[in-house]
Amino acid sequence: MNADDDLPALLDALRALPAETEWLDFKEAKQNLDGDDLGWYVSALANEANLCGRRCAWLVLGVKDQRDRATGLRPVVGSGFRRGAAALNELKLQLAQGTAPSVASIQAVEIDRPECATGTRVLMLRIPPAPRGMPVGWKGHF
Repeated sequence: MNADDDLPALLDALRALPAETEWLDFKEAKQNLDGDDLGWYVSALANEANLCGRRCAWLVLGVKDQRDRATGLRPVVGSGFRRGAAALNELKLQLAQGTAPSVASIQAVEIDRPECATGTRVLMLRIPPAPRGMPVGWKGHF
């Protein structure tokens, strides 16, 4: 499946994986996430996507990282982190400026979940792999 074909289905497939991977991380981030922590996650995921030969890595906000035993899925808790186009553009700029080489082509996708309370959304960050032979650092640290 192309990652852009059906993002809600991709989200559910990622939530069903038995474990997080080098190229996939879940964070609750109900309201906030430290900017430096986020930069470290993006750096690590970009580098691991390159090493694993992946087209991208995913950082999924608004989802618990532990699977529910009854459903086998990681529960959606929703995230209010950086809600709206302006806030997401500012986030992408912050990440592009703090990474070297710059990870400027991050895609941020908001997905509303109908099974959850109104306004609950998951924020999926599609992170491109690091360029071959050039690890991505965050604020000069790798």
